[in-house]
Amino acid sequence: MARILDQLETLKPRVIAPSRRSVTDASEIGKERAYLLDLQERGVGTQAARGAGGRCGKQVAAEFHIKYPDWQGAVYIPNEVKRVYEQAQ
Repeated sequence: MARILDQLETLKPRVIAPSRRSVTDASEIGKERAYLLDLQERGVGTQAARGAGGRCGKQVAAEFHIKYPDWQGAVYIPNEVKRVYEQAQ
């Protein structure tokens, strides 16, 4: 996903129109990248520390709900944590 954001950024867009959020400026690309990298790092670290159980995703989701209160995809975090952990193996 970060590669896609890198490619998008090289286009130097003035406006970004996310599918489920309001139209915004190109700074959204950096915010999205930071969120995804944070999710990847936190998800892999949590899973490694606690094992591959479902609680890890819920823990990360709770943390991200506080850290990124405006993020609308928080319901998907448990599955994303599982996915990034599996990809890191």
